[in-house]
Amino acid sequence: MWQAGRLSSIWNCILLLCEVSLRSTRRKNISIYGVISVVCLMIPWFSFSGKVYGSDWPMWRYDAGRCAVSPEELGAKLYLQWVRELAEPRAAWPPEQYKLQFDRSYEPVVMGKTIFVPSMVSDSVTAYSTDTGRERWRFYCDGPVRFAPVAWEGRVYFVSDDGYLYCLDGERGTLVWRFRGGPSEHKVLGNERLISTWPARGAPVLFDGKIYFAAGIWPFMGIFIHALAAETGDVLWTNSGSGSIYILQQHDSPAFSGIAPQGYFAASKDKLLIGGRTVPACYGRKTGELLYYRPADRAYGKYVGGYDVAIWKEWFFNNEVMYRLCDGEGLVRTSAQLQTDEAVIGFNKNGELMAYTPKPDKDKMKAQGLWKAEIYPAIEKVHLKAGSRIYGSARDGVVAAFDIDNPTHPLCASWQSRVGGEVWSMLAADGKLFVVTVQGHIYCFGPGKIQPLRYGLENRTLRPSSIKWRNKVSRILQNTTVTEGYCLLLGLGSGGLLNEILRQSELHIIALDPDAEKVAKMRRKLDNTGLYGTRAAVLVGDITSMQLPPYMASLIVSEDLTAAGFNKGKVFAERTFYSLRPYGGVACFEVDRQR
Repeated sequence: MWQAGRLSSIWNCILLLCEVSLRSTRRKNISIYGVISVVCLMIPWFSFSGKVYGSDWPMWRYDAGRCAVSPEELGAKLYLQWVRELAEPRAAWPPEQYKLQFDRSYEPVVMGKTIFVPSMVSDSVTAYSTDTGRERWRFYCDGPVRFAPVAWEGRVYFVSDDGYLYCLDGERGTLVWRFRGGPSEHKVLGNERLISTWPARGAPVLFDGKIYFAAGIWPFMGIFIHALAAETGDVLWTNSGSGSIYILQQHDSPAFSGIAPQGYFAASKDKLLIGGRTVPACYGRKTGELLYYRPADRAYGKYVGGYDVAIWKEWFFNNEVMYRLCDGEGLVRTSAQLQTDEAVIGFNKNGELMAYTPKPDKDKMKAQGLWKAEIYPAIEKVHLKAGSRIYGSARDGVVAAFDIDNPTHPLCASWQSRVGGEVWSMLAADGKLFVVTVQGHIYCFGPGKIQPLRYGLENRTLRPSSIKWRNKVSRILQNTTVTEGYCLLLGLGSGGLLNEILRQSELHIIALDPDAEKVAKMRRKLDNTGLYGTRAAVLVGDITSMQLPPYMASLIVSEDLTAAGFNKGKVFAERTFYSLRPYGGVACFEVDRQR
């Protein structure tokens, strides 16, 4: 699949070559046929250069309908190119909340020769080379990044628990613009992290140059659904009222509530579906108007609802149930692993893989079977279709490709391999197959047998600070008797205070400093030790300007009182006491007598 920008650039080069060559013919009397011959010879070369990039995988399950089908034709034989081990994933919800396992592991996307990996652990998006797996850049935000980004026209878009939608330059990893989804910067503690009161957990989807996302997960506090121009970030519409509609709840009791977005959006020409723990709600894509929401539809019991939704023609699929797209009416339980132009592909009750087309028959739904087959090796999940093949996995780490252009019975793998761990997701792009495991490893398979590159998780040990800081922190911890809970550190200074509190205690540290450059360096340093996002987070600002939650800190300290905002006097004191835990919380500052 050609990218429009690359195709345009190639033809611009050809036209420029023609223009230069024609001018030369006028000056040197060169035959025009010679010019045409040269250009014709160049066209295949340009075409080959474009094909090197292959198709992108621009968003979760490839497209806005979430069908997991790409035109990319991968090689018949694939070989391991590289493996990268990432930090152990930290999901927002425990495994028993199976409808909300959207961040059980990492969800990358690919654009050109770069794979972009979000991190719910280190609050970041990292760009790696698809060829080598080497890091190109990393961008940190102010909260966990739990969903797959969107890659489009050289830019990368993603949402975070800090409540923002970000737009980055895909080549350099620099911020182009960002947009806050909620009504304010007020923060709370969530999943042992400092996050927005309205975290952005309505994952972005792009359709027709517009990007859609939502902030807020508690309807009574407000749900904010936005449509923005992807190029500029300009707001096209916002729906901020559908979180407080009077509806019948799942337990047959009416109440003011609404959709709680925690999952991936899916978009079609005129509709926008938003998932969560309940059946997805449907909005007008162009207007933001709520069209329908059926949280009390219990016809299919525990199968109702979930974070994943896919649109296919006149229907949509959510948690093994097919719904009518026009009104959200549940029709039938069915397996729908992916949706091609011609058919839906899934497993039947006998474990056979099948391709079928839904056929409405009065008030019932029937399926016209196109083919079905036993599959070998046995796989539990089909992740995607790329070109003429589908790719699936088994729980023991087997990954396999099956040619379905001419399906046989039984259907035997045309290629297979094995990865270490349980497969979470797959994507096909740039002539390669990327496999992500539940354990947080990314495997890249591509053409050509090579010695694979391997990138282990090398967390550096946090080195001791100077004797001055070691002794000072030892005295602070001994005198305050605070060794666990949350520590608010105001003003980074040299970093010695932060370093030693991490080494000498079990405290979770939230550090504030107004110097963005200093914050960026400290984030990277802590990330290299494996502590960023697990024991520490560093934010730009000070206690007088940030809207922190009350009573959060067992200990408040500072290395740099000027950066902390101490010179703001009464405001500083008020905000410090506001954030300090009553009955045991301690603020400990080293203050010159002249102050």
